[in-house]
Amino acid sequence: MPILAPVMARMAEQDVTIRDQAETIGRQSAELERAASIAVKLSDELEALKAAGTSTVTPGGIGAHETASGSQCPVGAYCGRCGRSGWR
Repeated sequence: MPILAPVMARMAEQDVTIRDQAETIGRQSAELERAASIAVKLSDELEALKAAGTSTVTPGGIGAHETASGSQCPVGAYCGRCGRSGWR
């Protein structure tokens, strides 16, 4: 049996690694599902705004955020804070 001890120990280590990886994959899958749901919701909202003729690029609108000076980050322009470059 002493010959099998290192093999069994290695298998136990791999079991832990595989379980950790499975948990990570499960979490990432759930996060991806949430992100996809948000993307669909935002796409639907954008289509509704377009249909209503509402401008989506307004101060504080979709994608804009307040800068340190209190002004709004312009959507569609390069922002040094968030690195946003253009409407994606």
